[in-house]
Amino acid sequence: MPQVNDLGTVRGQLSDLLDIAGKDSTRADIKALTKPLMDKVIAVERKLYQMQVTGRGQDNVRWPVQITEQLTYLSSSIGSSDYAPTAAQKEVAQSLHDRLVKVKVEAEQLLKQDVPAFNESIRGKSVHPIISSEN
Repeated sequence: MPQVNDLGTVRGQLSDLLDIAGKDSTRADIKALTKPLMDKVIAVERKLYQMQVTGRGQDNVRWPVQITEQLTYLSSSIGSSDYAPTAAQKEVAQSLHDRLVKVKVEAEQLLKQDVPAFNESIRGKSVHPIISSEN
C-alpha cells in the first residue's frame, strides 16, 4: 500500500530531475517528460494534505484542510471524549474513509503504472530512474 511518504519521495526525485533539466538546455526532453508526472503526483498529494501551508499566520483559514488533517481532527475529537463516537462522527469517518480509498487507488496507479512508464521513457537518457517502494 502506498504511503504519503512514497509520493513525497517520488516528487523529490522528480524535482531534482527538473532542476537538472532546467540548468541544461540540452535536457529539455527530460523536462518535458518529467513535468506531467510531477503534476500528477502533486494532484494526488493535494487530496491527502494541504501543501500550501507555510506554518505562519492564518494558514488554517486560508487553505482548506484535506483528508489527513480532517482525520487528525476527528481522531482528536473522538479521543478527547469519554463517550462513544456520535452518529455524526461515524458518518464523517465513513466519508473520509471512502475518499481515502479513492485516493489510495490513484496513488497506487501512479506508483505502479505511471512511475514505471516514466522510467521506461527516460531509459537511455543518462539519468537515474525514479525509485519508490512500489516499483
